[in-house]
Amino acid sequence: MSERRAVLGAVLLEAKRAARHRLPTPAIAVGVEGALSVGQPGPRNDASSPAFLMGAGVPHTGAATGLHAVVLVDDLSPLGRALAASNPSITGGAPWLHELRRAVVAHAAELASPGVLADLSSECLRRACKREGWRAPPLDARVEAAMEAIEDAVRTGEPRPSPLVRGISPVHLRALFRRDSGRTISQHTRARRMLGALRELDRGSSVTTTAHRVGFADTSHLSRTARASFGMPLRELRRSPSVPAST
Repeated sequence: MSERRAVLGAVLLEAKRAARHRLPTPAIAVGVEGALSVGQPGPRNDASSPAFLMGAGVPHTGAATGLHAVVLVDDLSPLGRALAASNPSITGGAPWLHELRRAVVAHAAELASPGVLADLSSECLRRACKREGWRAPPLDARVEAAMEAIEDAVRTGEPRPSPLVRGISPVHLRALFRRDSGRTISQHTRARRMLGALRELDRGSSVTTTAHRVGFADTSHLSRTARASFGMPLRELRRSPSVPAST
C-alpha cells in the first residue's frame, strides 16, 4: 500500500453535543477551551478529560464545554495502523494526550491556519508511537490488494469490484480481512466512503455531487451514514472549518 499521511483531517468545533455514533476511523478530541466528556453504553459510564482517544467503531456520545478540536487518524497509514493495533477504546488519561492538549492550547491562535492542527497532531502521534512502542501489524498481501481496490472504488464512485481479489475465495478473504483490519469488508468500505465524502465536502462539492462521487446510493444514504459516524447532521459537519490533510 502506498505511503499515507497519519492524519486525514482536523477540525475546530464550537461547544456542542454529539449523539451516539461510531467513528469511521480512530480520532482524537482535544479541549481548547474547557473540558470534554464522553459517554459509553452502560449505567453512569461517562468520563471527563481535557483530551480523548476514541477507537474506530466504538459507540459513544460526546459533549464539549467550549471550543475543541477533533483529529481524524487514517488507520490505513502505518502510524494509524500502529495506533489501531494498540486496541484503543475510549482513553482519556494517557500522558501523550495531555502533551497534545498542551501543544494545541499553546498554538490556539494559529489553529485556524490550514495544516497547523494536523501537523501538531501528527508530530505528537509520532512521538507517542515511538515511546509506547506501537507497531503496525503486517497485512496479508491479499487484504492489502482488497483495500486498494476499495480505495479505487471510492475515488471513482464506482461500486466495489467483485471479486475484490482474484485467486482467493470470498469466504477466505472476508476472514483474512477481519483478522487484519478488525472490521468487515462492508464496514471498511462504508468508512472509507464516508471519509472520501468529507474530503469532497471540504473541496466545496454539493451533497448530491459528493454522494455520487464516492459511491453512496443517494444523499439520504450519505446523510444517514454521516450522522451514524459523527453524531450530528451532515450540515453541521459542513459548517465546521476543517483542515484536511492530503493523502
